[in-house]
Amino acid sequence: MTHSTLKSSVPKSSVSWRKTRLWMTAAVIFSSGFTIGITSFADQKTPADGPIKATMVAFVVEKDKEGKEKLNPATEVIPGQTIEYHVKYENLGDKAISDLAVIGPIPENTNYVPSSALTEGGAFEVSLDGGQNWSAEPVKVVTRDANGKLVERIATPDEYQALRWKIKNPLDIGKAKEYTYRVRVQ
Repeated sequence: MTHSTLKSSVPKSSVSWRKTRLWMTAAVIFSSGFTIGITSFADQKTPADGPIKATMVAFVVEKDKEGKEKLNPATEVIPGQTIEYHVKYENLGDKAISDLAVIGPIPENTNYVPSSALTEGGAFEVSLDGGQNWSAEPVKVVTRDANGKLVERIATPDEYQALRWKIKNPLDIGKAKEYTYRVRVQ
């Protein structure tokens, strides 16, 4: 597992200046209900737990002089920056792993960047309630309007709290899957 800490800082000229830590957490969930969770901390590395080696790396998306995107390791971020997460799972076990779900966080003080999730090889779902419930996009929610009438609307990406990929095919021995997505720092 790879661990990193991201810090979000608001310019000191802001009325309510503060630094905020963005904690990243990813999880692997098996159909048996067994979960491997990964919480990231500052540049510490620990050995893989069990048959899955999980790596989560965060990059700040920046543009060079020619306007091409480049990814730089994220250590501190500021409002307005875009972070790209790379979540990789490798099967180190002695048999294929089925019914795998990979969960990527949407840290506090960030918003999911629409359509930025790489969804190849898995059904993509989002959660609006911290992972209690999952739905494919577009997510429909029921709310009350100003007159108290129930109305259905499509949830906006800034309401997403977590992402999940349900892996369709078994993860074979020695194989890896990588998923990426982006968030914007508020």
